[in-house]
Amino acid sequence: MNRLNMGSGHGWAGANYAAWNTEGRLVTHRPPTAQNWAIGHVGVKDPGGNRGPDGYWESHGRHVEPRSLYLQRLKDRLGGEALRRIGY
Repeated sequence: MNRLNMGSGHGWAGANYAAWNTEGRLVTHRPPTAQNWAIGHVGVKDPGGNRGPDGYWESHGRHVEPRSLYLQRLKDRLGGEALRRIGY
């Protein structure tokens, strides 16, 4: 969200991020010149204290596949052996 003059007043909390299969309370806005994504969030869609335009929300209320974007990307890059090496 845009923190405006909250605390040190240093502006947007994030830009060009993806919140993937998260749970709880989440604020996802779209800063100028950037986009943020909330995909597979289960929980409260929080408007944030300093309302900005919504980011991109997909599948709010249910998780999506793959369950872990990180693990899927690792497998795509390095194969199944890479997952086994880190315990998956």
